[in-house]
Amino acid sequence: MEKSYLFAGSGGQGVQTLGVLVAHASNEEGHFTTFLPAYGGEMRGGTSNCTIKMADEEIGSPEEKLYDNVIVLNKPSYDRFKGRVKKGGNLFINTALIEDAQADGVNIISINLSEAAKEAGSDKALNIVMYGLVLAHTKDISLENAEKVLNDKLGKKEQFRAVNKKAFDIGVNASK
Repeated sequence: MEKSYLFAGSGGQGVQTLGVLVAHASNEEGHFTTFLPAYGGEMRGGTSNCTIKMADEEIGSPEEKLYDNVIVLNKPSYDRFKGRVKKGGNLFINTALIEDAQADGVNIISINLSEAAKEAGSDKALNIVMYGLVLAHTKDISLENAEKVLNDKLGKKEQFRAVNKKAFDIGVNASK
């Protein structure tokens, strides 16, 4: 098994945190995992993306031309990366910022992250909603391990734990 992910959005949307969570969850599953962050010097508001590759064997190169899963949180990222999905792969989009998404030969999985994050109790939880959606949809990582990593990495403060749990569950349920 070898799977690749590209996460993209603007600084401040939690793209890097989303990638780190997936990378740690992949490690919890016992996979070999690479994580490559990329973001502009201006951070918040600038472009931000990261790639992850997970495999059952050692990974020769973390780079891919096309990815099994591309997750875009804003329109500029959609415009830039929609063509980087493998045929038959998954393109996850945030319909709050991306309208009329189209891509030939790929599965488009859409969710309004703004509405989902508000439902969870925090506008900042949109990346956690997407974390639940992506992992529930791809089934590359068990939801049990994904939730454990979420609690280990972001559950130190009680007030965030409940919001993150709700956001994760909203994402998981949206995959059904």
